[in-house]
Amino acid sequence: MWKALLLVTLHLCAANEFFGPGFPFGEDAGGPTRFSPDLSNLGDQIKNSVHNQLAKSGVFSLQSQMKNLGETIVKNVQQSLSPVYAIPIKQKMMKGVGGLTTVTYYGKDVQSFIIQDGARTVCNGIIENGHCKGSLEPFTVRSNEDFCYADSYAVVNDRVCLSFGPINVAVMNNDIICNGAKSLLLNKAEYNQLCGAGIRAVYVYYADPRNPNAVPIPNPNPNIKCHNNEPGVCMFEDIPHLNSNTVVSNRNSYSYSYQSN
Repeated sequence: MWKALLLVTLHLCAANEFFGPGFPFGEDAGGPTRFSPDLSNLGDQIKNSVHNQLAKSGVFSLQSQMKNLGETIVKNVQQSLSPVYAIPIKQKMMKGVGGLTTVTYYGKDVQSFIIQDGARTVCNGIIENGHCKGSLEPFTVRSNEDFCYADSYAVVNDRVCLSFGPINVAVMNNDIICNGAKSLLLNKAEYNQLCGAGIRAVYVYYADPRNPNAVPIPNPNPNIKCHNNEPGVCMFEDIPHLNSNTVVSNRNSYSYSYQSN
């Protein structure tokens, strides 16, 4: 028995040195929580005293500040990366994922398409609110002019490579090789003459509220901007081939691959 009392006394002395005079029965230790000389609940009294001392020391406040700092860092990173996150969102809308999209190209000629899940169709009639008032037929490449609406575009040494799928551009002894399922190679002047120098495209995305893959409109990403103000519908413009992949090569051999949007 006396050994147990001696052990408790030693622990109390050590705690007294750490928490200040009077621990655990003094006013300095307990603060608003006074200790009772009853040793039956000594453990709870010591725990409450330690909690009060830590609160006075500002440890809990520091923990809260560190938590807020972490949340602030995550928020700032997400905001700085929002333009990057917007790229696949915009690509989904351009492909008509989770709904359907109409696109009208304004260049040397005016041409409209309806796109759904990446499949491009031509409306033989009038397009109203994303729907064709007439017959639909799959888009097929029939002439060089159709390459003005190509998905893939790359420039190597002022030569333009167009394709409706992934392309591989290579330079072999100053000869440009454009490989793709359906591709066209021409110089920049020929491209401007074929398609027009200032071609632009106007997209209208119609989100399907029943489709889980639909892009939310309005979108929480501030970089997804719509010209209109209608829930579930987003009108935006794009300049095809503006942000093209341009390669200038002075070497005898060069290979470059590009995956379409």
